[in-house]
Amino acid sequence: MTRLTPLVVLATLGCSAAPADDTDTGGDALHRCRTSADCDDGIACTVDTCAAGNVCEHQPMDALCDDGESCVVGRGCVLGACTTSTDCDDLYNFCDGIPRCDPEFGCRPPTTPRVCDDSDDCTTNACDRDLGRCVFEYDCSADGCAAANPSCLWHGCFDIDPPIAQRCALGYVNYNFGRVCFELRGPSLAVLPNPAGTLTDPLAMAPAPTTADFDAVLEISGGCIETYRLAGTMTDGDHFDALWTATYTDHDGYSCRASGCMAQSISVHGTRVP
Repeated sequence: MTRLTPLVVLATLGCSAAPADDTDTGGDALHRCRTSADCDDGIACTVDTCAAGNVCEHQPMDALCDDGESCVVGRGCVLGACTTSTDCDDLYNFCDGIPRCDPEFGCRPPTTPRVCDDSDDCTTNACDRDLGRCVFEYDCSADGCAAANPSCLWHGCFDIDPPIAQRCALGYVNYNFGRVCFELRGPSLAVLPNPAGTLTDPLAMAPAPTTADFDAVLEISGGCIETYRLAGTMTDGDHFDALWTATYTDHDGYSCRASGCMAQSISVHGTRVP
């Protein structure tokens, strides 16, 4: 008697073998699934579902990651997922340096601080963390730089020789100064006697000079109109020659005569204070 194997028996009886299990065992979308549980890829930030056609889908959810991280299918939460280093720029301060993009681990922090250098000996180089950029400011005090930049001429204080002084009008006019300070204030040049005495407002020139010549005036109104002027030329970055004048004009017909103030016209030489 011939003995049949179980498979032969099944074939003889017209039965087919049990179907193979083709469910997803690793969350691979190429595998089939019956339920979403079959699609678990072990990545906490993906939503795994068994979609139409019994195919697994893995939807990355950045909200399930910490701030600054992105969910990447097959990898999980990655700090600053990127394809190039420019994708990482917003994650780090510009002044910290240039970040690096690692294809596997995402954005990596800079290792070397940003170097700001415009190769100009007359500027100070710095990186402003608040602005997120390099800043270069002209340094008028650097050797040989003041003469190369007209704006430096109108920056800083100068001792003047001889000093300028007058006291009159019962002390209402009272100045005695041996120094003047130049300041650019927007479109105007301000010249401030130091100490100011009663000349509390600066002499002014508007618009500011575009050459080495300057002419700054202060007028004080009243019964006796006071007019003070310093006009001259910067001979180099550290010196000027100028003429100081003070004039007094009666507005009411008697105040200037009663004040005892005398007109002045004095040549002065200025030397920049280091």
